[in-house]
Amino acid sequence: MTSTGLLTIEQSSSITKLSSRPHTLRRKTTNVCGIPTIDLTVVEALTDEEQPTDIIVGIFQDYLDHGDQTVICELCHAKLWRDEALRGRRCGMKTSYSLCCLYGKLELPKQKEMPATYTNLFRCIDSKSKYFPKNIHRYNAMFSFTLMGGKVDSSINRGNAPYIYRLGGQNYHRMGSLVPPSGLKPKFLQLYIYDTEYEISNRHSVCREQREGSTSNSEYLDVKFIQYLKNMLDSQNVLVKSYRMERDCFQSNPN
Repeated sequence: MTSTGLLTIEQSSSITKLSSRPHTLRRKTTNVCGIPTIDLTVVEALTDEEQPTDIIVGIFQDYLDHGDQTVICELCHAKLWRDEALRGRRCGMKTSYSLCCLYGKLELPKQKEMPATYTNLFRCIDSKSKYFPKNIHRYNAMFSFTLMGGKVDSSINRGNAPYIYRLGGQNYHRMGSLVPPSGLKPKFLQLYIYDTEYEISNRHSVCREQREGSTSNSEYLDVKFIQYLKNMLDSQNVLVKSYRMERDCFQSNPN
């Protein structure tokens, strides 16, 4: 087409005219196979080889597990997963990584080893260690120093879908006074300072859940675990030791 929008004689003669006869469209044939149907009402017995092993209740079956942190940096002794240790560098006779210590440029504090009695609670080797992980959220709340704060949007949860925790804006930690206001019970960091003579019962009452099927054995285990965690934190945690110093100050000078 020229700039005037008209075809020249030579151009128009080279255009192939379509036949006026009706045309039928031919589609390319594709191989279609039927979808196999499965009877979901039939339950087949699994053999011993097909039985699932080490299934954790509440974990999705297709959950991707990267395994343990098997790679250890020989300079800072940090533990890495195999996928994190892709860039290693030899520093003399030792291998280091960029993700942990920037190939030895950063000096990291040594990892503190927890008592064996504490690590055994996560191994589920007896009834006590099986009870502890199931209630670890409660124990974590019992010994937390602060309360998480923020603008929580609960309007999205209308009961027709799984619960969603939506937090708008910036989250923060609430730290109140060192002693509770008059007439109120201590909670959070106040439990480390105020009324520590009844600290075990105070912690147990603050996070007590009225659960169905609660037995005297579970109440007994709760008290035992609270006492154990209290003693361990007093001897291991630096922040707890600082709060205990404040407790001694209040006891020597209540005013």
